[in-house]
Amino acid sequence: MNRSLYAPFVVALGVDIMCLVLINFISSPILFAGNSIAIVQDHDPDDLSSPRTSQDDTPLLAATQSPLNGHRDKVTLRNSLSRSVESIANAYVLFNHSTSRFCLAAYFLKRIAFASEGFMFQYASEKFSWPLHQTTWLRVSQACGAITATLIVCPLLTFYLSKRGVPSRIIDLSMIRSALLILMVSFFSAWQAPSAILFTLFMIGCGLGEGLEPSLQGLVTYIVNTKQTFMLFTILAACDTVAELIGGPLTAALLHKGRKPGHASDGFCFLNSSIIFGFLLLYSFLIKAKR
Repeated sequence: MNRSLYAPFVVALGVDIMCLVLINFISSPILFAGNSIAIVQDHDPDDLSSPRTSQDDTPLLAATQSPLNGHRDKVTLRNSLSRSVESIANAYVLFNHSTSRFCLAAYFLKRIAFASEGFMFQYASEKFSWPLHQTTWLRVSQACGAITATLIVCPLLTFYLSKRGVPSRIIDLSMIRSALLILMVSFFSAWQAPSAILFTLFMIGCGLGEGLEPSLQGLVTYIVNTKQTFMLFTILAACDTVAELIGGPLTAALLHKGRKPGHASDGFCFLNSSIIFGFLLLYSFLIKAKR
């Protein structure tokens, strides 16, 4: 390769720094507003003494010695316990609903299945004798499919079907099934691809399946109520994290199968992805998008 191996890391670091700077400019008004609110609420409505100031420390000392503090601590403890019980109840409701169970399982398993995309460069380089720097075209093809699905196909279909009176939950469920079918066929075809050109085309199909995630989000937010939304996205984030830890080593082990001197990998990681998406496709026909 003619370029430095450190160049991508330098570009990524530069992008991260730009994002941090932009976030700082965007969130500055919010931070100032939060500080002003905190200053206003610094005065305790239960304290009948004069307003607290930095020059007068006597009211603060009196407040810390007030017998009302013990009552406040008990109230705070009861509120914490009630919030914990409410969180457990919300989690139970989430796992007790068949559609939410499917969405949680799909979030977890799709992350494991998509891990094989991270090894497509190494696989193509080994099997089709591509120079490693040319395998970036695989990422370009996959990104083209993802952009087509998430920015063109899904929004247009949603708009068209909504205008015809189709409920949003039916649209989301239909898109989920379509994306799972595309992903199952594309990953299986990538596993059987006889040439680099066909392998690249099948990666476009894998990119088209990226419409799965926004459809899952739309369906699961329809199922749960507003109070459970925070718990929902917390669990989804945990599913993503755990799946990342499992998907990488599992996919690497499957990619190693069949590899020996003079013989490239058999690419069982792509077959594994196809099986996972096929299982989720069958699972999706066992649920009904109802609250």
